[in-house]
Amino acid sequence: MGERVLTSFKPDLSRRGENIELLAPAGNREAAFSACHNVAYAVYLGLKKFSARAEADNFAIEGVGEVAAFAHSLAPRRKVYAAVNTVIRDAEIPDLCDAIMELAETGVDALIVQDLGAARIAGRIAPGLRLHASTQAAIHTAAGVRRAAALGFSRVTLARELSIEEIRSIARGCETEIEVFIHGALCFSYSGLCLFSSLFRGRSGNRGRCAYPCRDSFQTEDGRSGFFFSMKDLGAGALARDLMDAGVASLKIEGRMKSPLYVAAVTDYYRRILDGKLSLEEAAEIEARIKTIFSRPWTRLYLHLSSRTDVVDPEAVGHRGVMIGRVESVRRSASGRDAVVFTPTRPLERHDGLQIELQGRGKPYGFAVENLTALSRGRWIPVFQVQAGHSAAVELPEDHPRIPIGAPVHCSSSQAVKSAYPFRTPRAGTYKARCPASAVVDVNPDGLAAAARAEWGGMEIRSRVSIGGTFDAAKDVGKTVEAARRAFSEISSTRFEIRSLAVRNPMGLFVPASLMKQARRELMARMEDEALRCADARKAQARMRIQQELAQHFAGDRHAADCPDWSLLVDRAEYVGAMPESDLSQASEVIFRLGCDRLGDLEREARRVGNIIGRDRVRFSLPPVLRGMPGRDFRREIRTLLDRGWRRWQAASLDGWNELLDGSAGGVDIWADWPLHVLNRASAACLLESGFGRVTLSPEDSKDNMARILRQCGDAAVVVVYQDPPLFISDACVEAVISGRCEGPDECSDSGRRLTSASGEDALAYPRRCGTVVVGARPLCLAGRVRELERMGARHFRVDLAWRRYSPEDVAGIWRGCRTGRPPMKFHEGNYNRGLL
Repeated sequence: MGERVLTSFKPDLSRRGENIELLAPAGNREAAFSACHNVAYAVYLGLKKFSARAEADNFAIEGVGEVAAFAHSLAPRRKVYAAVNTVIRDAEIPDLCDAIMELAETGVDALIVQDLGAARIAGRIAPGLRLHASTQAAIHTAAGVRRAAALGFSRVTLARELSIEEIRSIARGCETEIEVFIHGALCFSYSGLCLFSSLFRGRSGNRGRCAYPCRDSFQTEDGRSGFFFSMKDLGAGALARDLMDAGVASLKIEGRMKSPLYVAAVTDYYRRILDGKLSLEEAAEIEARIKTIFSRPWTRLYLHLSSRTDVVDPEAVGHRGVMIGRVESVRRSASGRDAVVFTPTRPLERHDGLQIELQGRGKPYGFAVENLTALSRGRWIPVFQVQAGHSAAVELPEDHPRIPIGAPVHCSSSQAVKSAYPFRTPRAGTYKARCPASAVVDVNPDGLAAAARAEWGGMEIRSRVSIGGTFDAAKDVGKTVEAARRAFSEISSTRFEIRSLAVRNPMGLFVPASLMKQARRELMARMEDEALRCADARKAQARMRIQQELAQHFAGDRHAADCPDWSLLVDRAEYVGAMPESDLSQASEVIFRLGCDRLGDLEREARRVGNIIGRDRVRFSLPPVLRGMPGRDFRREIRTLLDRGWRRWQAASLDGWNELLDGSAGGVDIWADWPLHVLNRASAACLLESGFGRVTLSPEDSKDNMARILRQCGDAAVVVVYQDPPLFISDACVEAVISGRCEGPDECSDSGRRLTSASGEDALAYPRRCGTVVVGARPLCLAGRVRELERMGARHFRVDLAWRRYSPEDVAGIWRGCRTGRPPMKFHEGNYNRGLL
């Protein structure tokens, strides 16, 4: 049922959590207020668009401003971060510009970003906004953090897969703020590296539309089935204090899809842990509360490098609840219906929810407590509540399945828990991002005039109104001034607030308070209209500036090849070892990816190929993840190859990119590979202007989007026309999950295990030294689209023979078939025609 996370916790009141940020999720307005009420020092939220949790309620821009104004009004001041953490299609660049400009106006404290193009744009049009690198960027080393800092990020949210020791080393070795997750749902894959939902179901997880295939049931070829990719929930518990001591700046709770009640309970739990105010007994009670709201079994994941087989729950998916007993019997109730009998370990009352674990169902059987009876003096009597330790009988729905004796009973919803976390939500409109303004009121015998001025968004906003009237001499001039101050101090529905007011009434005239209020309303309305006009103008200018910059960036003197070239990427030396020299000579470059073969074997083959086609046509490529693989030290391997004079490289992450820069003394030719995502020209520009010679288009891209990119930067972009894109790259070992044992990294099978989802999707899971790479049973192939891609502007094509296990005999046929437009095996085209959601 998942490990208890506080068994070793001992309160230490000398260490408190005021100096570390507890960051809570807000999928809606109520969740944001709930988080602040339970002393989260920051909340993160997303817009309706560009959010990696697109199915959360999310916020309109006005709602972001309300939460920011509320959070900033508290003592201590809380922070609000806006997630703009999807990859961006090229056609969305104008909308992205608008969103960034609007978020800057709300006063949010930072943007959470995945797409390097989005970061580039934000840095140009909203340079005052701090940028936080999303966990979707899959940064997992100090080198990656340093590269993110060089690109303008002030904080990095590390990949969830790291241990406390790795996190400590990174946090203490980098000046950039480090943020880590401590609680919530986990993806089987490294976040940002999952393509399963996109390529198989047409819904991109990198764009917030994940269809959660990892929660699906899969079957092996020998008939075993289970939820082999369904991760438990992260629950760091008391280890949050170890992370606090490790130098982490922010501890993050996942859950923008969760309820305000969940946010309240989890935030309260970690606030008490960080402040050293939680005994073991109190911790057990709060953990139980959380689990009644929503919980899968909990895991510490790899924080202490524990077993990699205990992080997946292959038996069931979804909300489980907290276990409160086992079925003792099923009896006939007074109404004639079956009732399940058990002795709850926690109080139970009507309208609570129960779930019973039943073998082979995949999900617990759930039902509401509608009719509840308790055993009293040998008789079953109707009650509203049963105390812990007393026998209870709960009527079952008429269509219930067979309930076996001994089955675990869970409380999956508790009325008592729902009332344990009250909080207030302010009336809508109370909190708003306010801009201070000054006003002057001039009173004359034939009317009054009011003028206002404010500095907003770097622009001066002015307005003026005149109201006619006939005013007599005032009996008390001071009352006229006071009436004006009261009228103009009222909070309006606009963004402006009068902080300075001058009343000029040289003739001592009396003005009714109603006219003063009318003047304020009209003046503020005109100020708002002017601000909106200016905002629209600024957004239009920002859109135009970005589009012009991109057009100019790609309008330089880059030389487009007259004839398209083809490169070949392999991760095994034997693939090119079996190819005839005549085939090898057709490759503009042969690229060897580290990670599968031993370094010596790979370099030996690279030297042989270099002797055939020229060393300047041989390149080494880094895998997306440079850690977590027992027995491999990629940093050492990179330096070894650099020292031996290999100067052509390909990087697939910020981590690898910076390792190459750190390990060389310059003069290294580096290309960018996926998952350095390029789905828009801004991302391409960011990478190219940072020193990359070429970029690689994303395997989840569509025809229309590729055409937009290739039209301007086809001569700098590589299109992979044949590949087995990794659907999952994981540190969890699915082979150990299926078999129930781990033979060790040196005993991993070299052959993939075929798995079929309940939705009929076929995939191959390959062990990777205590981790797993999953690819589709069919490759992604655009070989039949090459002429069409050429017309779009593509000039560089690539064939990838990696991740999947190929026979050396097949390699030459695939290479020839792709170049002639005749792919040699069954394939799919991903999102090419259906589009990218």
